[in-house]
Amino acid sequence: MTFSSRIKPYFIEETRQRGKEYFQFNRVIDMASTRTSLRGLVKGSRTYHCGFEMESADKGRNISLQIDCDCPSFKHGYHCKHLWALALKVDGDEWADPVLNAKNVFLVESHEEDDDDYSDDD
Repeated sequence: MTFSSRIKPYFIEETRQRGKEYFQFNRVIDMASTRTSLRGLVKGSRTYHCGFEMESADKGRNISLQIDCDCPSFKHGYHCKHLWALALKVDGDEWADPVLNAKNVFLVESHEEDDDDYSDDD
């Protein structure tokens, strides 16, 4: 089992495919983590900041991952290709171990208000 396989149900196939392409073309250009937070930079039409923030409950049996990205797609309520590319980059990283060992994993979206027009051209 991998990090991406644990969160796969939260991403539609088209998003996973496009995120996989971003990952394969090395568009995840930076990644940094603390014990509970993982942040990355993903190059699209511009460089987007995205990440996962981990919260554990019930002695690690339940993990909530707060997700965020500053791309227009995420701001309009979609789990974006940038997050999926970052998830693929996380596969095999020890940061993901609590997610792999948890009984339940939930994604929680973090949306900030923004007036940018929606565009999925990134």
